[in-house]
Amino acid sequence: MSDLSKVAMTTNRTSNALHDTSELPARRCGFATCLSLLGVVTMFAGCASPPSRHVAAMSAPSHPTSSIESTTEIPADLPQRIPVVEFASHQDVSVDVAPEPIEPLPDPTQLVDREFPIDLPTALRLAGANNLQIAIASERVEEAYAGINAADASWVPSLNLGVVYNNHSGQLQATEGDVTQVSRSSLFVGGGVGLGGAPLPGGSSGPARLFVDLSLTDVMFNPLAARQIADAAEADEVAVFNNTLLEVSISYLQLLRAKSRTSILRLAVQHSERLAKITSDFSLAGEGYEADAQRAGAALASQRRELLRSIEDEQVASASLAQHLWLDPTIILSPIDQQVIPIEMVNAADSLDDLIAQAIAARPEVSRHESIVAESITRIDQEHWRPLLPNVYAGINGGGFGGSRSSDISDFGDKTDFDISAVWQLENFGFGNAARRRQQDSLHRLAYLASEQVRNTVAAQVAEAYSRVHSRKLQIAAVATEVEAAERALALNFEGIRGSVLRPIEAQQAISAFVDARLQQLDTVVTYNAAQLELLRAIGLPPHAATDT
Repeated sequence: MSDLSKVAMTTNRTSNALHDTSELPARRCGFATCLSLLGVVTMFAGCASPPSRHVAAMSAPSHPTSSIESTTEIPADLPQRIPVVEFASHQDVSVDVAPEPIEPLPDPTQLVDREFPIDLPTALRLAGANNLQIAIASERVEEAYAGINAADASWVPSLNLGVVYNNHSGQLQATEGDVTQVSRSSLFVGGGVGLGGAPLPGGSSGPARLFVDLSLTDVMFNPLAARQIADAAEADEVAVFNNTLLEVSISYLQLLRAKSRTSILRLAVQHSERLAKITSDFSLAGEGYEADAQRAGAALASQRRELLRSIEDEQVASASLAQHLWLDPTIILSPIDQQVIPIEMVNAADSLDDLIAQAIAARPEVSRHESIVAESITRIDQEHWRPLLPNVYAGINGGGFGGSRSSDISDFGDKTDFDISAVWQLENFGFGNAARRRQQDSLHRLAYLASEQVRNTVAAQVAEAYSRVHSRKLQIAAVATEVEAAERALALNFEGIRGSVLRPIEAQQAISAFVDARLQQLDTVVTYNAAQLELLRAIGLPPHAATDT
């Protein structure tokens, strides 16, 4: 068991109440499966030499799986669907003068006592088990199913057992109309069953009265409506699960981005330290200007400030991921993967129309609103039948009954009562029933309009993510050319310094261009990966996984 797993076990406040990923509804498996395989492929992508490792290149899975596993083996023959953008160490770029260390910067892992490595499979597994939003959605499903059980049991009689004691002293009018002074008491011990909520006769009983109790209309339609509400709750749970996995995946990418940005800025500080040393030596030797040395020193200070800010961003990203996973926020989560490469989860050959059609069919948000529309239709039918079906009551009870003219209990014997009734009701002479039907018609139209709005939103989300994916894929190719040119320019600048062809300060612009290009490349790849994940969530299921299943 990894250290992070132990921390998750000790910090999970509801380990018994929260559900494991494997217990969630099967309809979520498409998105969860792809992200699971995404995490596994993360461990395999790239073939850089140790200790550096690549972040996963995600390809569309060929076989769905419900498990999320982590691995550290890197197969050499793993195919790459798009070219890998490598972040070289540039150890070959050097100068003759050794850099002079200036106030070593803190390492973020030394700022706290607890650092724990994490990869995407572990993050997804913890999200399924620990995330509070998923737990809340699961409880709403349990509540909906409890409503189904209550609706199904509405026609079952209730059992009543108890004791009733009655004492009367004073004036009492007899049936004939005479008023007399009466002192009496009675005791009833027994029970019975009754259909509906009306009370059973106890110590005294009289003729049955017409009262509205159990509606046959509600008995017929409430169970169906409760099932449709439960279907909506289940679809909402799947939507929450998918959204949570997307949030966790992007949060992990942001943590990896922050760590990669810190590495780039550390390299920039190293180059700036070398340049500051060279310009200082040239100035002291009378071969350069003091102004150049000051400019190099200012540039070094700026790079160091940016590095400190990046270290801060890395810790903030760690805290954000820990919040999504419901872990102790004081720990530092450190991604195992060291580099970011492009990923591809959705086949680029799929047309936008096909992806939108797949999203409409697969998105749980659409299914949720379809269930709400179906429930509104059930309520319309319910109000149509309400004045046509009776409200019924049936009950039987029995037990021992006794009493006397005083406070003594005597003449104790058996007693049995049976009542049954059926009552038809026109609420407010039918005007109330008509108002009920108009209200349900309006609610149905609102549900239908909300459903159409969700379909439109889903289509827009697919179109937006699709555009971002294709645009940023082109940007990756463009920024790769920029990085290559910046790397070459930096190397040529240092060569010119060694050959006394260039002033040392001229390398400052080359360093800035190199850092900007590398950071731009990092941001482009991270946003491309995020767009792939957003498109995957937008379509509900990845196309290849859908066809394979």
